Amino acid sequence: MRDGLGDRRYAALGGKTPLQAARTPTLDRITRDVAHTISLRPNRGRIFEENLPLRRVADQALCGLKEIISGGQVITFEDQMTISEFEEHRLESILKKFCDEKGPPPHIRDQLQWGFRINPVQQTVELFEIRPYFMDANRKIESKFAKAAYVKTSKIWKVYWMRGTGKWTKYDPCPKVKTIEEFLKVVKADECHCFFG
Repeated sequence: MRDGLGDRRYAALGGKTPLQAARTPTLDRITRDVAHTISLRPNRGRIFEENLPLRRVADQALCGLKEIISGGQVITFEDQMTISEFEEHRLESILKKFCDEKGPPPHIRDQLQWGFRINPVQQTVELFEIRPYFMDANRKIESKFAKAAYVKTSKIWKVYWMRGTGKWTKYDPCPKVKTIEEFLKVVKADECHCFFG
């Protein structure tokens, strides 16, 4: 790793250093999945090295290296970047407002409400219904109905709906949108009755 990453432990971080407390899904994935031997091409954000220690692989990612080829598999750091914490908070605010304003009315929310889930690593947003389990009112069940997956390279969100088979399916009437706000408009309109049946 680069010099300067060492630091002091802080009580506010549970006795960890800032690096230990940081969320590092990209580096975690690299060190878990990348083999010791990698092949990198020059002039395209790549370099050629063999028997490269995993700590050097992580080091290359911090230095701005774009791609690693390992065992015939190309790992593109730019595509594997997660949703930033700032963007995650922005999405949470938009999704919460959508579920509160466009979802079931307040007087039935003990029986039916909308929820959402953001996966920063997979860069996806899911919407689902929450209702009591019919055999146990204290148990809640989720029924997913819409999903958006961000594609960093083209800066678009792909739109999916949940089939009765339990599989996500591309929403053909509007397969991609530019913003999460557009995605929510598509879901609410539900012109083909895919999201809500």
